[in-house]
Amino acid sequence: MLEYIYPNISNHIAINILKEKINNLQPYAFTRFGDGEIYILNRKSYPSFEQRACNEWGYQYPNEIPQFYNDAYIIVQRALKNSDLIGIMDPLCSIVNLNYSPDIWSIKKQVLDDWGMELESMQICDHMLCRSKEFGSIDSMKHILNGKSVNIISPNTDLLRQKNLNDKLNTDVTFTQHDKTVNLTNRTKFIKSFKNIPLLKRNDHLMNWLTYASWSPYIVGFLIGLLLCLSFLLIHP
Repeated sequence: MLEYIYPNISNHIAINILKEKINNLQPYAFTRFGDGEIYILNRKSYPSFEQRACNEWGYQYPNEIPQFYNDAYIIVQRALKNSDLIGIMDPLCSIVNLNYSPDIWSIKKQVLDDWGMELESMQICDHMLCRSKEFGSIDSMKHILNGKSVNIISPNTDLLRQKNLNDKLNTDVTFTQHDKTVNLTNRTKFIKSFKNIPLLKRNDHLMNWLTYASWSPYIVGFLIGLLLCLSFLLIHP
């Protein structure tokens, strides 16, 4: 019996699923879980991580470390339970070289059991899918979108606006600025601002779904029919 969870579908299958959901305008949540999220679920990490997390997410270090873990745990748990596809680091990943340890890069199956989740029903792909050539390049994203509009939520919108993405992706590209002052204690206003995204103004059911699904100011990968939030992509030429 497996103690930790690992990817159970290939990058190729994951990309085909995302393409299908975009093409059929179906709400679908893809969330990547890296070492930071794992630290939160384990409620322990290095002092340097705890100090940075408190500083960036609106907590006083070191007095409010327990409060940070409590609040962040609930949010990460909700993200895991409500995602359709999750990314977990593949021990055999060839995109990056690291000293893999499941304690840092995976989630214990017992955690899922305690939450009433069934591993057999979960779709899990490689955490590094977004950096693969098949997903994380302009040409591949153009193919995946297939003419569907995209809204990019990012703290780097000024830079991205200079990249001529409408032409490169051959579709309508809009932007939502993610201010770096947004944190776990004040993110509600930011999430509510998503209603101003042009695509969501025409799709109230998607707005309601996005507000429910969004667990963090860093929207790493929610594929929602016409809406694709990619804060990690398209910064490089």
